[in-house]
Formats: sequence, structure tokens, C-alpha cells
Amino acid sequence: MSIWRKLKKLLRSRKGLIALATILICLTVYAMMFTGADEESREVMSYEQGQLFFGLSKEGVLTLYQGPPEDNQVIETFFRIDTDLLKSELPEEKLRQLKTGIRINNAEDYETVIATFKPFAAEY
Repeated sequence: MSIWRKLKKLLRSRKGLIALATILICLTVYAMMFTGADEESREVMSYEQGQLFFGLSKEGVLTLYQGPPEDNQVIETFFRIDTDLLKSELPEEKLRQLKTGIRINNAEDYETVIATFKPFAAEY
């Protein structure tokens, strides 16, 4: 019996349909998980290297800028930072760097900064 006939027979049963639906959902979720980050990183890296900075906006939001934060050319905003928690957990140098701007040279730098400051996201 060919594979297509076996597949047709399987799909005629309710269990077969459920199994196929489960597999398709898993594949879709898997694809979404791994393509989203890559697309975002590619988009970020489309800017001229060395011209991207993470900084802290006046409102205390982690922000990606084109150029130094004082130029205020916002590309994307992320989440509000609990600066009191940040001061208590990380060296004062990290907050100073964030206020003056952290240069992003590649996708790894981008991911590292987000991962570093994500635990300090303020809860509303």
C-alpha cells in the first residue's frame, strides 16, 4: 500500500485528523518562535553598523535609537525599567551606560542588552 493511501485512510478516522492538526499546530508554533527573532535582528542590523544605541528615555523606557540617545531618533521602544530595582541589583555603571547609550554593533549585542534589562521591566 502506498504512503498516500495510508495517509488517506488515516485521515478518514477522527484520531488521524486530530493527530494531523496537532502536528500542524506544533510546526506552526515552532516556525513562529524561530523566525520572529531572526526577522527582528535582520531589521535592526539593516541600519548602519555602530549607529544603533540602546538608551533610557525620559519616561524610563528601554529604547532603541538611531544615533546616541541625546539625538532622540527613536526606532523602537520596549518596556519601562524599574530603575530602583536596577540600582539595587546591578552596578551603578550599568545604569550610567544605559542613560548615555549602549552601542549595538550586531544582533548578538541587541539580544544581550534586551536579555540583561528584561528582568528589570517595571510591572504595571
